Amino acid sequence: MKRIQIAAFLAFLLLASAPATAGTDFVGRWFEKGRAQEQAGKLDDARASYERVLERDADHLGALAALVGVDRAQSKLDLALWHADRFLEEWRHRKDRPAELAKTRDELARFVQEKDPLRRRLETLRREYVSRLLRLANEQMDHLGWHAARAILREALATDPEHPELAAGLERISKEGGNELAVSDETGGADPLEGVTEDWVAKNDPLHVEWDKAWTLETEHYAVRTNAGYRVLKTAAHAMEQVQVFYRQFHQYKTKGESIPKAGVWIFKNGEEYKTLGHQPVDWAAGHWDGTNVVTYDARSKNEGS
Repeated sequence: MKRIQIAAFLAFLLLASAPATAGTDFVGRWFEKGRAQEQAGKLDDARASYERVLERDADHLGALAALVGVDRAQSKLDLALWHADRFLEEWRHRKDRPAELAKTRDELARFVQEKDPLRRRLETLRREYVSRLLRLANEQMDHLGWHAARAILREALATDPEHPELAAGLERISKEGGNELAVSDETGGADPLEGVTEDWVAKNDPLHVEWDKAWTLETEHYAVRTNAGYRVLKTAAHAMEQVQVFYRQFHQYKTKGESIPKAGVWIFKNGEEYKTLGHQPVDWAAGHWDGTNVVTYDARSKNEGS
């Protein structure tokens, strides 16, 4: 029964973790048009094309960087600084920072520092402000004021996401804040793409779509296997470790952290594979325990089986 409950939870988890996607044809066409116009020396036309990109995607890093170049070529320093600031601000808040623009980011940072000496004062004030916020958040957590601490951390994250002490505060609240806060999102406060990029995932996921080449990951208590994608692999692994702590308490089973046998977690990419390869026990089942593994599938797939 415990394993069936975990399988049901995992099926629900997968429904909640679909990444958002958006069409990029319009943006791509106008960006490429702007690049061609810029190379031809038609700077006004290039500016208009890059601005069309920003109408659809206000945070398009390529267009913002390109506009800095156009601004500088037309001796519009104030506009160049504004577009550079927008680029740097978006960069600071992104987790999926494109590697091909890292050099551009460094160049724009140097440009802003050189042409806008007051910028350093702003960054110093921002860093000092967030340091004080983090001290206050830790005091709130010391007094179990978890909701107040979360509000403070959100403000700190929005103000200076690159602050060197911010990660510790976020980690503390995700681990100690109780069920209500520690699992407030499907990843339990963890980043399933930590250490990799969206581009890396897009490149490597197709290599693991067949079950015999599925992604695998071992945690302290589980051996996870899935061909539903890297994001599912990491999200499920983290969530299952959280769930096993809850079930130990709920069922009063080895609550002092005693060793338990490692269980498998199999997540098929669709319902048809779950039915055939996972040996679906009954037609209505979306997950089950086979004596060794929690077996389920990615319910977001259109091919859910019969």
